[in-house]
Amino acid sequence: MKLDIIELNVKNWEAMIEWYVSNLNLKVVAREDDHKYALLAGSDGAMLGLFGVRNLLMRGSGGFIPYFRTEKLGDVVSNLKSKSVNIEDTQVQHWGEQAKVKDPEGNEFYLYEER
Repeated sequence: MKLDIIELNVKNWEAMIEWYVSNLNLKVVAREDDHKYALLAGSDGAMLGLFGVRNLLMRGSGGFIPYFRTEKLGDVVSNLKSKSVNIEDTQVQHWGEQAKVKDPEGNEFYLYEER
């Protein structure tokens, strides 16, 4: 079984699509304006679904935390910091390194590089 899509509830749907496209270079592969749903793909085929919600109690990751694998994590983190992206923490682990990031709505995700 292969994990295919992680869905994230967001309040400001249009702005969040733009944020993930411009900062993480994800591509919009499907978009349903009537339902406020967009499917964004990474270079490896994994996808992030962004679902616009009005109810503030529903916003946020709801316990789901996406992880994005990358090469040259230090370069990626430096590039995102130059765009004023909120990088909260970078940690070296026994398997590699990871950086904790928050999007403008406070949803957290990790970027990581394996050794």
